[in-house]
This record gives sequence, structure tokens and C-alpha cells, in this order.
Amino acid sequence: MALFGKKNEKKQQPVASSLSSVPTVAPTAQVADSASLAHIALSAIKDGVMIVDSQRLIRLINPAGIRLTGDIDVDLVVGMDAALSIQLEDDNGNKIADEQNPVLHAISTNQAFESTNLVLVSKDNGKKYPVEIFVIPTGGPESDRIVTIRDITKEKREEDAQSEFISTASHEMRTPVASIEGYLGLALNPQTATIDNRAKTYLEAAHNASQHLGKLFQDLLDVTKLDDRKIQPHFRPIVLPDYIKQITDNFVEKARAKNVQLIYDDPASSRMMRTIEQPIYVFVDIDFLNEIVSNLIDNAIKYTPSGKTIRVSTKNDKDRGVVVVQDAGIGITGADLQHIFQKFYRADNSQTREIGGTGLGLYIVKQRTEAMNGTVWAESVYGQGSTFFVSFPKLSQDEYEKRQIALANEMQLQKAQQMKQYQEATMAAQVNLGQAPQPATQQTPQSATPTPQPAIQQAPVAQPQYVQAAPTGTSQPAPQMPQQQAPVAQPAQPQPTAPPAQMPISPPNSTQNNQNIIQ
Repeated sequence: MALFGKKNEKKQQPVASSLSSVPTVAPTAQVADSASLAHIALSAIKDGVMIVDSQRLIRLINPAGIRLTGDIDVDLVVGMDAALSIQLEDDNGNKIADEQNPVLHAISTNQAFESTNLVLVSKDNGKKYPVEIFVIPTGGPESDRIVTIRDITKEKREEDAQSEFISTASHEMRTPVASIEGYLGLALNPQTATIDNRAKTYLEAAHNASQHLGKLFQDLLDVTKLDDRKIQPHFRPIVLPDYIKQITDNFVEKARAKNVQLIYDDPASSRMMRTIEQPIYVFVDIDFLNEIVSNLIDNAIKYTPSGKTIRVSTKNDKDRGVVVVQDAGIGITGADLQHIFQKFYRADNSQTREIGGTGLGLYIVKQRTEAMNGTVWAESVYGQGSTFFVSFPKLSQDEYEKRQIALANEMQLQKAQQMKQYQEATMAAQVNLGQAPQPATQQTPQSATPTPQPAIQQAPVAQPQYVQAAPTGTSQPAPQMPQQQAPVAQPAQPQPTAPPAQMPISPPNSTQNNQNIIQ
């Protein structure tokens, strides 16, 4: 016991009973030896181990746990609230408050938990450890919980190096593959090349292979960007069934080419269901959603035999909106079903080898879904087809309308900022062309784009003075005041047509050009 701390005064049972299945009977040599061996084993391992009771109080902690949490005195840790030792950040460096701490929540609710996306902050020196954390219930609500903490800094570093290599290699190889694909496409185009049927067969096979290789490189780039959080979702409120129907319609022709029927089951198509079924509002990234559903439908078409049917639908499930893609394909075995969302995993059977694939499609589906706070899972019976489910948190109608208004305001603000940037770029271009900068009073119409009328009204005044001044610029008396005032007395005959003819020839006038741009 001296290795890890004292017994919690609240509970008088021996700590050894929390570490093993040794019954709490009168001590014997065998029981003492077992307890000693358990303590020696815990002191030797590099993973932190805690035993926490139902009130979140620490009953036992091993030396590795002390090192990771940054606690100084073992005697002070035992009996202390676990929240004081388990201080976490997310992988973006944001501190997680106790109320949102998933480890503390799992301890309090006696639920199993595991994660590799958390960072443990040491109380001693503030050092941060990427960790893999498990919370393991040992019985009923009043039983102890085991918390294990493993430092995965080395694994994360290796993953980052691997991702960087894959990203760089994929980017470098994608360019020549795109060139190969382009030249093969030209060779297959009857307008750019003439080939016989035998050569066409070979070139089509090479073209398909180059497209497959290009897709592989693109998937690898997408995966590394997702893993590195370089792609962030841009959320917007949508009506889920409307978008799923649009995505499904895009694959109807591809399914028909394989003699597979692709059906979208729309609950709103029935007048009776339209009055019963409530709209499904969700808050998602529409590009992510498109990629998720497209991957699932494309897989369903690939693995569904000719003459079969694929059904796509949406449904309400309490506080979730669910997308369902059901095929009649070859199905997935129980052993494979546990791994299909892992990176590069492919079921190993003759049918999947014939169809081919990168092993990244479902991994991308999972990553995209979880990036939008969703969940994805599959159900399947081998030989009878598979059903994939993707669910997202629903929005109420009030939340949907509020987010729609916020999105419209954001888009309007972005449009105004783009207009301002365009006008500033135009002014800078005029200055670079040698045009005189406008006085501050003449720049005001640019900031008030909806009311260009004053600029139009000023144009006739400026134009006759400029047109008349152009020929006098070639003689000595040009600067005299009477000649500058002369056009004011002749505003009628040549003024409507003269300015367009003279403006390209004469020196540029910034006032006129800016007015034309605003118009």
C-alpha cells in the first residue's frame, strides 16, 4: 500500500479487493502475496491507473498516474476528487470544463468510455500529453471504476509524420497521373485521334486504371487533411430529405447502366404521410453530406447485382435525423462488420477482390460524419445485403429559422465586404494607371453603391469642359480662363456624342472613370 497511497477512509474494504477478484476474507499468505504482486505489477507498468469510487474520489493511483497527472504527494491524491487530477484539453488546445469532461461524466454515470483525442495537462509543470483514456466500470452504481491513462505522444508523432508523407507523395503523384489520364482521353476521342478497336480496348483499360489511381490519390489527400483538421466543416441549416433526394437523383443513370433500380423513398410523396411526417431540419456541411451519401450510394451500386434494388430514405428518430441506404448486395460478414470503417480495411473475399476499391471510402464517411457531430453504423447479413445509417442532431423549426436568418445576414455581410474590396482594388488600379486620385468628397458615392444617381447627374457638367479643353491643350493660350468657360455657353449640340469619342484619346479623367465604374 505504501507504493500507491493510503486506504480511503470513507471505505474500509482493502484496496486489493478493487484490483483483483481476491475475496475479502481473513488475510492469508496467498492473499497477501497476490496483493503484493498486484501492487508490484501496477508500479512497473508505464500506463497510469486509478481506482475511483462512485463519488469520484480517488482510492488508488500508481506511480505512472502520478507522473502523468503531475500530482506531487500520493497521500494527498488518495481521497481527492478525480476532477482535480484529470485536467483535459481537446486536440485543438481548448480547455475542457469539468461539466463537459467526458471522463468525469463516465465516472459519475458508471459508463464505459474510451478516447484517443484528448490531451492530459500535468498540474506540476503544465506539460501536455496526448493520451488514450479508458473508463472501465467494475459492477453496479456503487462499485469502483478503473481509469487507465496511456501516453501516446510517440504514436501521434509517428502518425503526423506518416500523414505528412502520404500527403506530399499523393500531391506529387496526382499531377503526372492527371496528365496520363488527359492524354489517354485525347487518344480515345475520335475528334483528336484515329485508332482501331483493339487499340481502343487497351486504351480504355489504361484510362480506367488511371482514373482509379487518381481517385486513390485524392482519397489519400482527403484523409490526411481530415486527420490533420485542415478541412473544417462549414455548417448551414437544411431540410434533410430535400438534399438526400437531390444526391440520389444524381446516381439514377449510373444505377440504370448496371441494370440496378435506385429508389428514393420520400415520405412526403404520400398525401397522408405529408400531414404526419414532420420536416427533418439538421445543421451540417452540405459538401460533407454530399460526399458521405455519394460514397454510400456508389458502394451500394458497386456491390449490388444486376436486377436488384437499392433504397435510399430519411426518417425521424427522436432527436436525430437519419439517412438510410439499403442495398441488396453481397453483404458483410460479422467479423468484417466490426472493421469496415477503419482506414484501408477491405473485406477479403473473391467478390470484393473482383470489384476493387481503395479501402478509404467508408473511413472518409466516418470522419466526415463525426466532424459534423453525427454517427454512422451498418447492419448486414452476409449474402442478403447491407444497410448503412447516418444520423445527425435535429434542429427544431424555430432553431432552423433563426439559423437561416443568421446565414442570410452572414452572406449579405460577405457580399458587402467583397464589393468594398472590389471598389478599393479599382481605385488602386486607377492610381497605378496614372490617374489623379479623387478628392475625398468625390469618393463618397463608392461607399454608397445603391445610390449612383449623383454621379450620373455630375457627368454632363464635367464632360463639356473636358471635351472643349482637349483641342486647346495643343496651343499656348490653352490655360486662359475664357476658353475654359466657353463650353458652358454651348451645352446643346455636340455634348451627347462628343465625350465617348474623346475619352479614349484624351488624358484620362478620374472623376468620369469612377462614375462609369459605379454605374
